[in-house]
Amino acid sequence: MAGFPWTVAQAERLIDPHKADWASRQETSLTSLSPGVHLANNVPCATICGEERSAGEKMGKKVLIVDTALYNRIMLRAILEGHGYSVVEASTGEKALKMYRRARPDLVALEVATADARDFRNLDPSAMILMCGGHGQRRLVTQGLTDGADGVIFKPYSERQVVRVVRRAIG
Repeated sequence: MAGFPWTVAQAERLIDPHKADWASRQETSLTSLSPGVHLANNVPCATICGEERSAGEKMGKKVLIVDTALYNRIMLRAILEGHGYSVVEASTGEKALKMYRRARPDLVALEVATADARDFRNLDPSAMILMCGGHGQRRLVTQGLTDGADGVIFKPYSERQVVRVVRRAIG
């Protein structure tokens, strides 16, 4: 399978030129990711299609990604779609709750600073929720687990870790 054609630095410049300085120091290449973000005029489709774009009928279980950072949503989408998951996105907690009601995903990947796991638990006690956060956000991750999250995906995202945690949660 062909991988993602950009380095982290190139993707960062496309999404947020202010992050390019950080990305230029990273040695990681996105070529290890399975394809999932499709290109149209060299712009990721998630950027063009907006946050309600779904992956299509052939995909398997549905994951709702909730994160204010477009870059994080694109990275997580690429990994999950590359492994057969259908993905919907939201950039705020309010949009996420509306999307959850409408899309009824099998899993919510919730960035720790974006929304509260309790809101999803109140909406649906059986919701499967994974907190997404960096190692520097351990207090927020711990609070999310206390509030009812079922697990954690640590940033920066590793394809192996994301797939392992998601498969353990929903298959």
